Amino acid sequence: MSMLSICALVAGAQRRVAWVSLMPEGDVSVGLCDRALAVRDFEAQSFVWSAFNRREVAWVVPHEPHAMVAISQPHITFHPARVVNGIESGEWFHVRGNKGKPMYEAIAPMELAVDQQGIVPWVRFISKPVSGLTEAKGLRSGPMTRVICVPFDDATRSIGVSVDFVGPGVTDPFPGAMLTEFLDHTKYRLRVALSQLPGQVATLGWIRQN
Repeated sequence: MSMLSICALVAGAQRRVAWVSLMPEGDVSVGLCDRALAVRDFEAQSFVWSAFNRREVAWVVPHEPHAMVAISQPHITFHPARVVNGIESGEWFHVRGNKGKPMYEAIAPMELAVDQQGIVPWVRFISKPVSGLTEAKGLRSGPMTRVICVPFDDATRSIGVSVDFVGPGVTDPFPGAMLTEFLDHTKYRLRVALSQLPGQVATLGWIRQN
């Protein structure tokens, strides 16, 4: 397993933001190192995600935080197709916090989607203002971990983390991003982008069907 650890650099201190974990069999997990808000009573569901209805972005947090509940350290995990007990399962992903059952799960044929459109938006995380993020003492790159830090002069701003599936050879940076990284993992290619945004409550979003 390898990991990309994302942090904000504020007044010389590293503050944890998010991570991207790449697992040997092709699974990809993206997590927020804090709390995010989620719709109250949001239940896990299964959907068929086809070429015709995969474009809608599901923002878990609308603009009424009083109606929300906090989800601690939310993460989204993509699972590639694999054969289990002679039965092939398709590509799918789920969303969960660090405790409890998945909030959401869906079929997600990424190979088909990437073949058809080249760039497939997947995860959108927005942190709370970076001044409120946990300090990451001793965070450094190692054999299985790479650390990237984005400098912030204004600690009242938030950081946006975008993760997309893209086709082989795609090098287009994410629009407006401070930093764009590309990760080649098994048969998938990921685009990870970091952006400075106005300070706001932490949110998470992903692509789902109608």
